[in-house]
Amino acid sequence: MGPLSTADTSLSPRAVVAVPVYNEEGHLAETLDSLLAQTEYRLRILIVDNRSTDGTPQIAERYARADGRVIIERREHHVGIVESWRGAFRRARELYPSAGYFAWFGGHDTLSPRWLEVLATELDAHPSLVGCFGTGVAVSATGESSRDMKTPGDTFGLRRARDRVRVRLPGTVIQGLFRADRLERTGVSRRVVFPDRLLLAELAGQGEIRHVPERLWWRRMNPPMTHAELEARQRAVIFPRGAPWWAHLPWLAAHVGVLVWSLAVRGAARPGVGRAEGVVVAGAYAYDELARRYRVARRRRASLRRAVKAYRRLARNPRKRLRRLGRPLRRARRRLRRRLRRIGKA
Repeated sequence: MGPLSTADTSLSPRAVVAVPVYNEEGHLAETLDSLLAQTEYRLRILIVDNRSTDGTPQIAERYARADGRVIIERREHHVGIVESWRGAFRRARELYPSAGYFAWFGGHDTLSPRWLEVLATELDAHPSLVGCFGTGVAVSATGESSRDMKTPGDTFGLRRARDRVRVRLPGTVIQGLFRADRLERTGVSRRVVFPDRLLLAELAGQGEIRHVPERLWWRRMNPPMTHAELEARQRAVIFPRGAPWWAHLPWLAAHVGVLVWSLAVRGAARPGVGRAEGVVVAGAYAYDELARRYRVARRRRASLRRAVKAYRRLARNPRKRLRRLGRPLRRARRRLRRRLRRIGKA
């Protein structure tokens, strides 16, 4: 743990960072050290413990005693990740309604000391932004940095909500920095599969999200999973007491329904997006996802057709085909022998 902070806690915080945690004793201290080391010290760190059963509460209490910027909230019952994130945002708004910016951050990741300063300065400079995020670095389970996480783009400069919602941002963008009042106008986080993607779509109705090309955070990655495994894991962490029947419906239908309700019925993005425009935005979101699935299906069908053709050619004349496939191996073997002979003569 770092030294005792001398930050003036009487100053109004510029941002609140919520850290929902559940059994994070292995990395929580490293996470809190990186947050307390921010060059922009006008922040509050709200740790929301979801009834951890390891040493997480003790670590959080130790940091709260050492630095007045750290506040702890503990759940009476274990709730899913969505309820934990929603509760953290509501509590942050109750405690610090004047804080202009808000962020969620995992209890197993770390931040650059310039994270808050860089992103807050970007939001100050561009009123059209509802949020921004920096380049993330993927970290293995052993703590080794492996690669920069892929960032396909952002929505900066796109004036129409229907165009912004079609930009496929990775779910990790949800751990950027956002304007608290804009988040409050959305559903914050919904109890659906892939709630991060849905929240980004709702925010697209509010304004633009920008990528800052600077390494600002390090994320510990989960082992690779198939899409079906990822959906099952999402249901398990969102609904710890068992997923209801509607959670097994296609997630795209749920997302589109929520967007229609939020943008068209409630008018949450007005005046920028009217109710009629909200229907168009929801349709654009659905169209983009269905078009992506169609492209993936076409590529898979093309690969399958090539494999079937290769199999048929081999079945028609297996000996000739096998001889043809073996030619590169024989050539490589001859080259290797010649090299070995040259080495032996030397």
